[in-house]
Amino acid sequence: MALLQDDSGPPDPSGGSEDRPLRWVLKRPSWRPRRPRLHFPVDPRSKLPPALARWRRLESLELPVPRFRIDSNYVGTPPTIEVTLENLNDNVDRNFLERLVRKFGNMEELEIYYHPVRRKHLGLARIVFEDVKSARLCVKELHGKSVMGKQLNCYIDPFFASAKKMFDELTTERDSRSETTLTLSPIQINHQANSYNHAPNTDPRESNQRRKDSGG
Repeated sequence: MALLQDDSGPPDPSGGSEDRPLRWVLKRPSWRPRRPRLHFPVDPRSKLPPALARWRRLESLELPVPRFRIDSNYVGTPPTIEVTLENLNDNVDRNFLERLVRKFGNMEELEIYYHPVRRKHLGLARIVFEDVKSARLCVKELHGKSVMGKQLNCYIDPFFASAKKMFDELTTERDSRSETTLTLSPIQINHQANSYNHAPNTDPRESNQRRKDSGG
């Protein structure tokens, strides 16, 4: 530790240095001068002081609200914006259907179902609107309405469950023999079974000989 004399006092107005007070400063060899004071950059265009510039009000941001896609991974009750149209005329194409439902509101999706192999019009369509009001208005105006000679069946179809089921039924190939069996009534089936069980097992030559003897 060292005791040093400091003569860095305020100057004497009279010019003399005899009456200047003396200062004694204690100095340790392990002491180090402190770090210089940091000065952060400041925008020179800002008229506010640096202390108030940080508290100024930030500009509001307009962020778009995300819209969740309704699919098999959707959790919860979906909004009633999915509409299914049935019994469409074969001449109804995408452009005609867009002009028909555009007046009810904005649409996100519009699809007309065709046979995947034959490309035949199945008379089935699905529409996804942007809001619930447009979907309900579409159902109210188009349900039971006649378009190109056919009466439309329009309804709210969550997850398009009914549309998918009808599409599977229209595109599934069936065996003609199985369809014939299913269309028979139980009385006809029993009658055919009895006729097969009680039919006589005779030779065709004997039946022809009997016809000749009887004069037939």
